[in-house]
Amino acid sequence: MRNNVIDKAHERYRKAAKAYMEAVVKIYPVGAIVTVNKGRATFRAQVIAHSSAWWAGPGDLHVENINTGKYRSIHVADIIKAGAKR
Repeated sequence: MRNNVIDKAHERYRKAAKAYMEAVVKIYPVGAIVTVNKGRATFRAQVIAHSSAWWAGPGDLHVENINTGKYRSIHVADIIKAGAKR
């Protein structure tokens, strides 16, 4: 048996997660240069892709470290500064 309260809450969550994901894509488009603070490391990186799953990591980005060329997944909260596209 389904619970309407839970179903309605899930629908609100789904809409909010999708809106959050769309905002991240708009603010940090592919090609954007960002300064990232991840653990003890701070580095500049270029956004190369976004999470496509609203249900798991809607604020996740995939970046390439400009200095090393290494790829990494980060969360939008790890970004301390955003610059222009490269």
